[in-house]
Amino acid sequence: MMGDYSSKLELLLKESENIVPDSATQSLSLEEKMKKEEWLDDVTTFAKTYLSDHPLYESLNTALFHRKWDAFNIVLAKLRSISKDVEFTEKMNGITRTSVPL
Repeated sequence: MMGDYSSKLELLLKESENIVPDSATQSLSLEEKMKKEEWLDDVTTFAKTYLSDHPLYESLNTALFHRKWDAFNIVLAKLRSISKDVEFTEKMNGITRTSVPL
């Protein structure tokens, strides 16, 4: 069974597929801008709730705080990287590994 952490991270990554990526030359509609802002706000909530102990937390938080034109791309790349961190995911889902001496 997938933990709350993993479910929420997976949902954020899935929702990102429906957001127009950042481009310095692209003009977004108001609806697209609002959708992107809402997603970034959701990521901020997720990060504050779950990621404060992750090595990428500070750089993710900085990108979320400053929200430069390419914030979506940067935040998405960091979330994808975090999703590949198996040890952290297991820790957040309450899975502990113990070493058994041979």
